[in-house]
Amino acid sequence: MTCQRNHNIFAAILRLQPAKPSLLLLSSALLINGCNFTTPIPDTPLNLPQDYSQTTTAEQTSPLPDQWWQTFNDPALNLIIEEALVHNFNIRSSWARIEQARATAIQAGAALYPNVDFTSRGSRTRNEINSPSSPGQPANTTYSNSFSVGLAASYEIDLWSRIQTSQQASVAELNASKLDLQAAAITLSSQITSNWYKLIDQHQQRRILNQQIEVNEKHLEVLQVRFNAGLIGAPDILQQKQLLESTIASRYQVDSQIEVIENQLAILLGYPPNEATFDVPENLPSLPPLPNTGIPADLLNRRPDVLAAYMRVEASNYRIASAIADRLPKLSLTVSGSTDAAHLEDLFDNWLATFAANIAEPIFDAGRKEAEVDKQKAINEINFASWNQTILTALQDVENALVQEKNQQSYLESLRSQLKIATAVEEETRNNYYKGNGDFLRVLNAQQSLQNLQRQVSTAHQQLIEHRVSLCRALAGGWDMQKPQPLTTTKTN
Repeated sequence: MTCQRNHNIFAAILRLQPAKPSLLLLSSALLINGCNFTTPIPDTPLNLPQDYSQTTTAEQTSPLPDQWWQTFNDPALNLIIEEALVHNFNIRSSWARIEQARATAIQAGAALYPNVDFTSRGSRTRNEINSPSSPGQPANTTYSNSFSVGLAASYEIDLWSRIQTSQQASVAELNASKLDLQAAAITLSSQITSNWYKLIDQHQQRRILNQQIEVNEKHLEVLQVRFNAGLIGAPDILQQKQLLESTIASRYQVDSQIEVIENQLAILLGYPPNEATFDVPENLPSLPPLPNTGIPADLLNRRPDVLAAYMRVEASNYRIASAIADRLPKLSLTVSGSTDAAHLEDLFDNWLATFAANIAEPIFDAGRKEAEVDKQKAINEINFASWNQTILTALQDVENALVQEKNQQSYLESLRSQLKIATAVEEETRNNYYKGNGDFLRVLNAQQSLQNLQRQVSTAHQQLIEHRVSLCRALAGGWDMQKPQPLTTTKTN
């Protein structure tokens, strides 16, 4: 290894001529070519499949825009997400983490430049001398002044790229923080979209229940007339009342769910519960064209969470290099200049300048620096495994969304076919019953089946949209975002 060979040369020179600074500087110059202890990271750590199991032709798909929710062509949804991306507190936290990471990167890179300090001092001394031979006489008072200014600069030559790799690690962490913001924005937009269409579905469910309550009340009135005429018995009346009450009870549950979802949306928008109002459309939208999934390898360069996981592998790789370099000798230079005088006008007449070079090599630290290397290697293993797992999760997200949407489409079509049949069955059994040719239990079962299917169709449509949201979230990439104004202002002196 080149770096180890240079280190051996350096140690040999120290043993041969430990007292000659010129040789020390020469040995350092031999090493200034630098070393790189980083190891290459594979572009694709896994054997990715060539395609997804649920493939579609290009004619059936459309490109997915970065702001993927706009494919639903829902202006109300667009406004809600735009507001949430500004006011949501998780998004604000992600912005603050970026600033924190940026400051850390600046700190890490500052050591690549000299550190220069300016010093100044001024003093005035009063000295009173009493004469023993003249007691009671005023003391002899003298004054003296002293002024000094100086400059001192220190600089560590980055022989082994210890400082540089530390800065590169911080920059990689900064990039990961930026990608975390994009991932948080995708998560937030998908949560809002999912809750928004759940809210529309619950409002639709409530309208269906109100219609069913109205129908059940009319049926009860007809049965009451037939009961008064002695054509049916009391059990038929009681069974219809039970169906009516069951429908009313279901409406209470829907009303509760509507408030819960509205509270969830308010929190996502950055508002307290019950402080956000929503103009909810009457019906769920139809699905837009299926997005073009591309190939699985595209996720490595598109999904922010996958890219962020890679950046953390890169950061830990740089920290390993920095920890290894920290075990090697360090060369630092110091230059200082100062002047002092008793009078300000004489301050810059005389100067004292010094130049010093210092070489320090670790000899014994009880294994602290070696343990730091081992720690950073372990962190790198953790990050590498996390990167692999994130890739697998991304593939799973796409595969699950594709298969769920495909089967949900078939399920919804089946429910709609069942609904048509149930509508005809309910009408036929009810007419036969009123003609005295059937049992009311069959009518009741037909009504319950019809009303359940009416609600199931609405729920299945909402779940189909939910799967599409999951697919868009699985495929989505980042987009440029506007940084919100800070919540608090820091006053500096």
